[in-house]
Amino acid sequence: MSDPTRELNIAPLDIDNLKPLESDPEAIIPKHPHDPDHINPKLASDIRYWADEFKVSGQILHEAVRIHGTSAEKVRAALAAHRVSLT
Repeated sequence: MSDPTRELNIAPLDIDNLKPLESDPEAIIPKHPHDPDHINPKLASDIRYWADEFKVSGQILHEAVRIHGTSAEKVRAALAAHRVSLT
């Protein structure tokens, strides 16, 4: 079996030298959403941003978007009223 990274001349990373994401909070949570009025559940950066903004997990945010749509204000209101359930 061939190694595609060698075929593309990509050098392997030394994972021991990589800085953990937890050590840099700015690297984990983006400063601004892709769209300030809507949540794009397909963008991990949007999920991270809005989950942090609403102080919920990504799973709860996904459920809120599934039920209430992508409007940030509608999701904010639903979360504030605790109208999201994972059961």
